[in-house]
Order: sequence, then C-alpha cells, then structure tokens
Amino acid sequence: MQKLFIVLALVCISFNSAVAKATIVQSKDFSAVQAVTRKLAKKFSPSEILVVFDNDNTLLQMDGDLGSDQWFQWQTNLLETTDSARVASDFSGLLRVQGLLFTLGTMSPPGGKAQVEIARAIRQTFPTIVLTARGCTYEPGKSSSFRDATFRELKRNGYEFESSALEPKAGFGGTFAPYDAQSIQKLGLTDAEKKQMKVTDKPPHTCYSNGIFMTSGQHKGLMLRTLLLKTSNLNRFKAIVAVDDKEKYCAQFEEALANRAEVHCVRYGAADSRVSAFEAGDKKAATQGWQTLKKAISESLPSDWN
Repeated sequence: MQKLFIVLALVCISFNSAVAKATIVQSKDFSAVQAVTRKLAKKFSPSEILVVFDNDNTLLQMDGDLGSDQWFQWQTNLLETTDSARVASDFSGLLRVQGLLFTLGTMSPPGGKAQVEIARAIRQTFPTIVLTARGCTYEPGKSSSFRDATFRELKRNGYEFESSALEPKAGFGGTFAPYDAQSIQKLGLTDAEKKQMKVTDKPPHTCYSNGIFMTSGQHKGLMLRTLLLKTSNLNRFKAIVAVDDKEKYCAQFEEALANRAEVHCVRYGAADSRVSAFEAGDKKAATQGWQTLKKAISESLPSDWN
C-alpha cells in the first residue's frame, strides 16, 4: 500500500509539472509589473528576463471611445449584421477606418504618467519590447497608418523601447513573414501545437523596429517565439513577463513558451472600467462621432478613401 501511495504521488508530481500554468497576477496598478520583475531578478539575471508589453488598453488607450480597442471589437461583431451603426461592410473596410481613427486620434496611458515612469525603470534593467496585435500592413491609401500612429503616440507619451530591445535594436527594414517552412521547423512545434496556434502556410506579415513588434492579430505566444528565433534569442531567457489587458493572451504566451521559460503574466486592468462602461452603454455618442467625422472627411478627401 505504501508503494502504491509513492507511485501515485510521483504521478501527480509529474502531471502537475506537465500542465504547469503561467503565473497570472491581476492588477489595476502598473507597479505590479515592477513587483514581478524584482521578484524574478532575485532568481535570475536581469538579462535572462524578458518583459513584453501589450499596447492597446495596456501602455495606451484611445482618449475617446471612437477607435478604442472596445469600439473595434464592437464593430467587428457588427460585421455579421446589417446594423446601421457599423462603419464598414467587411473586415478590410473596418481596418481602413481604424487606421484613419488611429491617425487622427490621440492616446494616453490608462494608469496615467506614473506607469510611463515605471515602464522606463523596467526597461533600464530588463530586455523589454512591445508586442501588439496591431498589424503594420493595414493601410488606408497604402500609408503606414497603424505603424506611424503607434510610434507617434508611444513617443508622444514618453515611451521608448529601442534601448531595451532585442538585437538588432533598430529592427528589420520593412515587413516580413514571421515564419516559413524552414523556421517553423526550427521552432520545434508539434502538429497539435501548430493547430492550437493556428499556424498557416502564408502568415500575415509582421514588422519589428525600435522594440515594437506588430503582429496582425496573430497568436501572440507564437509570434514572440518566432521573434526570439529570428533574433537568435530562442534559448536565452529563463523567464518571460507578459503584460496585457486580456487574459486570453496570457494563455497564448503560456502555450508557446512555458516549455522554454517561466511565464509570468500581469493581467493589467486599468482600462477595465472604461471598457465595461462602453460595452454596457448605448454607443450613441460613438456612432454620432463617426457620422460627424465621416461627413467632414467626405467633404475634404477623395470619395474612394474608404
């Protein structure tokens, strides 16, 4: 009987190790990120700890509801309807509208200026990048609206990540496929993992420059893994700290990287109240705001802008 208990205990230990989950901290205070990194620094060298920030509703949020992350999700859901509030009839059209709103709009940190200072302190100690689901090839009129607006607003708010970026710090020129047949083989993914992470033969292009990785809405964990391979850092880090407003992305980092490093995630909720208020509200102000803007645009821009 004693032997049976020992065997069962060993099985339980093995099982728990195999399904170990990412450590998730829920917080509306950005200082929680600093607390996690400081704790890890007692265990690993700072150079072995990678910090990965999300952008929308994490580092920055739109100053108004129009064009916000929650507005975009609402509009995405409306694409399956004929609701008069929808701003486009298909996803491509929605992206063009979103690009315009990013270009015209401004953003601010959900947690105020204090979180910019905390982010600065973190990047001065640890390798730090931004990984955003915003793509860099969604371009109204084929301009770099998503990328240019993203870089503009990060800089305007005092964020800087080139000094803490993975080499090459300036990044790679233009856009690139995150993986091909050869690189996906080097990542060592199983068929089950490829299916789970939605690996396709022709992935949307990404871009990486000045510490900002833009990924076109793809699996964030997979995208980070491809960037680590591309920058020769796949086996470098002992711990990865992801900071995101959506818990589903914490799970994605875990899926792709938990077998290579400790994965810790801060589910940052400073924008939660605004998101909840928009989702529960009637959205009349956002709808009217778009109609007013659209009218002004139609009077000053070519009729085929959208």
